[in-house]
Amino acid sequence: MIEIRRGIKILSSKGESARADALSNWFDNLLAMRPRIIALNDHIIDVFTDLSIVPELQNVFAPNPGKYPARIGRDLEIAATAIAMNATVVTVNVSDFLAINDHMRLPGLYNPDTDEWLVRPRRRETEAAGEGGHWDMHRLLSTKVMRN
Repeated sequence: MIEIRRGIKILSSKGESARADALSNWFDNLLAMRPRIIALNDHIIDVFTDLSIVPELQNVFAPNPGKYPARIGRDLEIAATAIAMNATVVTVNVSDFLAINDHMRLPGLYNPDTDEWLVRPRRRETEAAGEGGHWDMHRLLSTKVMRN
């Protein structure tokens, strides 16, 4: 949630107010659905540490090596949570998640800005949500918000 809100604020500060407003409306509608906020647990930590030692993902783990102050990227933590909880990652910053997906399959990856599924949710996840799946509801919601 922090990453999404931060991204919206960055867009706004760059003068991309139409895009920021559309994503902010989408995010507000998402929050109105009262999504479950997931706390770190042992399983998530195990997946995170597995991802953090993959050599090809070091730029995701520490996006600014050698610089002060050191910064650990949140994308590995987000991906680890999604993998451990079988949850879809929703982001406009998909490049790191596509790299992560090359090493450990994400349950789903959706870009609300482009209305694109880069990693489709597994069938059993969408079936469990009912006909069409709740992820299609998110897609329809974001498409409606982006058009307005």
